[in-house]
Amino acid sequence: MQHIDLNFGCPVRKVTARGGGSALPLRPRLFRRLVAAAVAAAGPQVPVTVKLRMGLTPELLTHTQVC
Repeated sequence: MQHIDLNFGCPVRKVTARGGGSALPLRPRLFRRLVAAAVAAAGPQVPVTVKLRMGLTPELLTHTQVC
């Protein structure tokens, strides 16, 4: 079965410094738009999953802002 797995879990500084990876949930509207676009493009027959960290740091939890 085909599926799309969006990975927003990368904690590497060179990725997060540019707003990618685990920093993307800091921009919840953009995050939601990206996921919605992937779901719409995939169509009803292709499951879309999202991997993300609980937050950028243990003190900065962002997962509840985007779920």
